[in-house]
Amino acid sequence: MDKLLIPATFTIYAAEKQKDSRYIAATINFMYEGTYFGKYLFSRSTVDDAAPSIANISIMSEDGDCAVGVIPESNGYAWGLVLDNGTWRNYLQLDCLFWAKTNQDAAISADNSGKAFDLEVELSIEGNTENDTYTVESFTVEGVRLLSSAVSANDFTVKSSRYGALPMKKRKGGIMYGR
Repeated sequence: MDKLLIPATFTIYAAEKQKDSRYIAATINFMYEGTYFGKYLFSRSTVDDAAPSIANISIMSEDGDCAVGVIPESNGYAWGLVLDNGTWRNYLQLDCLFWAKTNQDAAISADNSGKAFDLEVELSIEGNTENDTYTVESFTVEGVRLLSSAVSANDFTVKSSRYGALPMKKRKGGIMYGR
């Protein structure tokens, strides 16, 4: 399996929807159906197949020192339309929890409800390359990392080295495909 980093965002629930003072509840706009960075194609059926396995995953601090939250088993995943940089996208949305004590110094609080914050998701992907597009056939989530406000993760069109390149070689019918 090849590795891929994708950006994601989360929005904190309003203070009146917070049920427990030990954590801060939020919704992650995890991933959308379509093409990332002009080269990685995720179909809705591929995302739907993987959605039940996106559970009990720690959300790590930016430096990876500690867990600052979790995508729980009861994450209530569902699809929803989100206006993203002027484009309506169909996102897989998940509930998540951030630990209040771990995030005391961060901007993650019920006071910042409705604001979008950035995450980065590491995936292991399998698929095929055809015509400079890598069609993702399956994936697993390897990790989720909270990004500082200085790093903007939500530009899905940029083909940057931060989010990797197409896998260099894939075998299909005995033929070696490259980038």
